Amino acid sequence: MASSLATDGAAAPDARQLPFIVQLADDDSPSVQQAVLSALLSYGSELESALAQLEPGIDEAQRTRIDQLLSAHFCAHLRQEWPSWLDESSGPSKLERAFELLAQFQLGLEYSNLGQLLDGLAVDYDSSYSQRNPLSLADFLFKRKNLHGARDDYYNPLNSNLVHVIEQQNGLPISLAAIYILVGRRLGLEIEGCNFPMHFLARTVVSGKTLLVDCFNGGRVVEPSEVGILNRTLPRALRKLITMKVDAEVLICRVLRNLIRAYQEAEHETHRDLMRDLLEDLERHQSQR
Repeated sequence: MASSLATDGAAAPDARQLPFIVQLADDDSPSVQQAVLSALLSYGSELESALAQLEPGIDEAQRTRIDQLLSAHFCAHLRQEWPSWLDESSGPSKLERAFELLAQFQLGLEYSNLGQLLDGLAVDYDSSYSQRNPLSLADFLFKRKNLHGARDDYYNPLNSNLVHVIEQQNGLPISLAAIYILVGRRLGLEIEGCNFPMHFLARTVVSGKTLLVDCFNGGRVVEPSEVGILNRTLPRALRKLITMKVDAEVLICRVLRNLIRAYQEAEHETHRDLMRDLLEDLERHQSQR
């Protein structure tokens, strides 16, 4: 299985061949399946449009087989590429690479470049504010850009997907905080995660004072002394939780746990089991450090 999402160096697809490719999707020969997959991948984000234009249209069995071929490809791609994020040189680079791989897996041929989306947010911020600081960035992302918490479909697996969150403007506390961290990185701003139970927060320092930012609720600034309002279950551990450094591995472990639950809720056992495998691999890596 090639490591790229689409077939490397593939020629432009010939739409006249698509009906024959669809018919061959049911062939059980591995070589035919690989040829069909390569042909489908060559369409990139135009595949769905091309399939919709077929006359006659594809039937349910063909649709299912095409989806199975593509899903198996993106699952294999994620398994193969997943260790690469741990080789990145810095925490933010690790974080971005891990989220990039998850977005590629979930969106497949519809994937939009995560780095470019984050770059665009940083450029838009710079054009709107004369001075860079974490609080004005929170205002920009969570008020002007209206990135907000997903309340109606909280357990949608795509709420952990940064591309989806940026494009649809809603996500989980941890995915919104990750966008805040990664855009801040591009601007030279020091923003970290705060691994608070049930409600992930961002942490930053302004004028020597530690502040917490609730990205899920409009970028509300929270004094550390207020956190007990959000969760009263761990009073003795409160100070430790507020000050503890959250590295990329810890954050991604939490993301994977969210995805395990989300795919369980969606009754998508294959993807649930894949997330469990990735989490077990990551926890094993952490135990060996």
